[in-house]
Amino acid sequence: MDPALFSTTPGFTDLIRHDIRLRDPNQQPIRDSTSRIPAKLLPAIEELKATAASQKANLTSQIEDLKKDLKEKTCQLNEAQKQLKLAQDDNVCAKLRRDLRMAEVREKDSTQARISDSTQARISEHRGFEEQLRRAQEDLTAKDEEILALHKAKNEFLCRLTDEGEGPVHAKPTKIKDLCPMEHTQVEGHEAKLTCVIGLARKQEARLNAAQRSVEQELRQKQLQLEVRDLQLQTLTEANEFMMQNVTQLTEDVTRLHREMQQFVKEPTTSECGTESRPQTVEQSHRETIPEVEVSAQDLCEQRRLTADSSQATTNVRMPFQVIEEEKQRRKEKSICNVLCCFRQSHLETMSEEEVSAQNLRKKKGQLIRTGAFKQAKTADSSQKTTDVRMPFQVTEEKKQRKGLGCFSWIWRRK
Repeated sequence: MDPALFSTTPGFTDLIRHDIRLRDPNQQPIRDSTSRIPAKLLPAIEELKATAASQKANLTSQIEDLKKDLKEKTCQLNEAQKQLKLAQDDNVCAKLRRDLRMAEVREKDSTQARISDSTQARISEHRGFEEQLRRAQEDLTAKDEEILALHKAKNEFLCRLTDEGEGPVHAKPTKIKDLCPMEHTQVEGHEAKLTCVIGLARKQEARLNAAQRSVEQELRQKQLQLEVRDLQLQTLTEANEFMMQNVTQLTEDVTRLHREMQQFVKEPTTSECGTESRPQTVEQSHRETIPEVEVSAQDLCEQRRLTADSSQATTNVRMPFQVIEEEKQRRKEKSICNVLCCFRQSHLETMSEEEVSAQNLRKKKGQLIRTGAFKQAKTADSSQKTTDVRMPFQVTEEKKQRKGLGCFSWIWRRK
């Protein structure tokens, strides 16, 4: 639009003033505002309104789209933060475990090194004490030898004095104070020196013995500490091995369960109509493959067996071992029938086209004579009920035999 149109249009200034008054809450709005707007401005105003409405709609849609994108991005950011937190937690746990293992290894190595160093120091100190004790013992032996030599010299001197003197033998001097003053002084000096040396040697020996006892006690304490440390290390090793075994077992169980789950997911097969085909039991597959005449005959035998069992439960009085034997026989016959059904199913799968056509003809023949066969069986059963005078267990055994022979009928027809 041309701006000069608005500047040269009469009433445009009034329109602006009216707009200002409308926006001013203190002034009363003019009710009839369209009467002052020129007619040629109305299309432009409508066009502006339409443009503003379209732009507003576009902006609203863009804002909604931006809100949706922001919401999606926020969800993605939250998921990423959760995954990052989990990964950081896993990394922190792994790092802590690794640091713990390294700290345990360092502590173990430092403890062993410290124990070995202290043990070596104690052993070297003990060896030093042993060397000092050996030297002291050698000095003590030398002093003893000197003492023995002095005693020997004293005895020789006393013997010489006795030989040179006069008078009887009992007048010989036997004490040091009976000697001359000079000799008495020398002997007392030697005895004082010997006593001092012996005292020093005994003190040194006592000191060495005390040091040896303290060293032995410390060595025993260190050995006990080493044994305790070894037991702790052994316990920690066993606990670690046990935990590793548990982790290995859990890993194997998880792997096995995952494999079984995958196998279970892969097992269900879909049929042609789209539904899952469920595995059939042996009896269902057998009932689907046998002719209709046999199915009806088996149903009739089953109904008769149930009737006989109900009558037998009310009238027959048997011993417990008889009931157990009959149950064993029934289970045995049922297992034989199942095996034969499986064999027949496998045989049907390997049959040729001619054999299949022959079997189909037999089925049709059975369908044709089915009604008459059932009428004959019902007539025989009704006559048997009226004229048969037998015990209930005899009737049950005969029905069992008939049912068992019915399972073998398809083999006889095959032959």
